[in-house]
Amino acid sequence: MLVIAIAGGSGSGKTSVASRLADAISSDHQCDVLCEDSYYKTLTPEQHANISEVNFDHPDALDHEQLRLDLLQLKDGNNVAIPTYCYKTHSRLTETRAMQACDVLILEGLHLLHRASLLPLYDMAVFVDTPTDVRLARRLARDVSERQRSPESVHYQFNTTVEPCHQAFIQPSKKNACVTINGTLPFNDFMPDLITQVSGKLS
Repeated sequence: MLVIAIAGGSGSGKTSVASRLADAISSDHQCDVLCEDSYYKTLTPEQHANISEVNFDHPDALDHEQLRLDLLQLKDGNNVAIPTYCYKTHSRLTETRAMQACDVLILEGLHLLHRASLLPLYDMAVFVDTPTDVRLARRLARDVSERQRSPESVHYQFNTTVEPCHQAFIQPSKKNACVTINGTLPFNDFMPDLITQVSGKLS
């Protein structure tokens, strides 16, 4: 199983890149997409009581050890139960998503290239590099329209947790990528070359 990790900051475009790449690969190979967000940890009662102080952009908010173990199982050809995270209750649901080993597994998430324990499991590491102002504009549009957030709250979270964690953990992890994509470019500018590189690893 070929494992491709696609990382980048919030609003960088990594989810769209992962989706487009999966669509392109699926015509010839069995492909699945796994989001790092599925591995958010359930908040403790104390954290729930102080929800405004919880930093969901810090890598410690995610259970990367469980992700590592699940990847190892998939690479060994075993099926795994992927957690289902509820953003309203900030907890894992009892329901899980059954995932089978496939030809190509595309991972996408903020901190995939930050955790040293995960890096050896990737066959290709991609970083979507996008300027801060573009990422903020995209996040603002998404959170206001899809999550009913106020513009003020989006700006506050971006400035207090999102961007500080981006500079501390995510942007430095760019050095672990073998492919860097400019997140402001149209897909047609980089997708053909990315598909060619993936195809080369599959041949």
